Amino acid sequence: MTETARATMPMTVADLAERIWQSRMAFDAAVARLTPEQFLTPGADGWSAKDTLAHVTSWEQSATAMMLGEPRFAAMGITGDAATMDIDAINLQLVDLHRDRPAAEVVAMARESHARLLGALATLSDEDLRRPYRDARVGDGPDGDEAIVAWFAGDTYEHYDEHLPSLRERVNGA
Repeated sequence: MTETARATMPMTVADLAERIWQSRMAFDAAVARLTPEQFLTPGADGWSAKDTLAHVTSWEQSATAMMLGEPRFAAMGITGDAATMDIDAINLQLVDLHRDRPAAEVVAMARESHARLLGALATLSDEDLRRPYRDARVGDGPDGDEAIVAWFAGDTYEHYDEHLPSLRERVNGA
């Protein structure tokens, strides 16, 4: 994590919730503007907006599981030893897992997942955000000293922001 990222990392549950809310509102607005065809048509990367929504939702499920002290990768539906897989292999498995799901089911999954995330976030204290990752006790990740809030950020608002430009390009017909 860069010094800039560390300096701007939310350190209270209220600040984290606000960052998640702001980014998710923009992300959801872009998804809502897509036509059914835009939502389902794969882009140059081979992913449709539906695939992107399922992918983002899966990583959000990872954050929720971490907040609840549950195994992250199992919550995402990942099989095999995900702790030894690189991020691209995990993402490929996620796309394969959800590719054939109907669009309405993926949208419903995203809504339910986000509501569950917000519920789990509400159970945390500000001190919980500063705990190191190794204290999460999820049993499937690194034993790092990085504050757990960085993992929450990466699986939520930073992730929504990462995929927002491609959704907006679809809306604009690019």
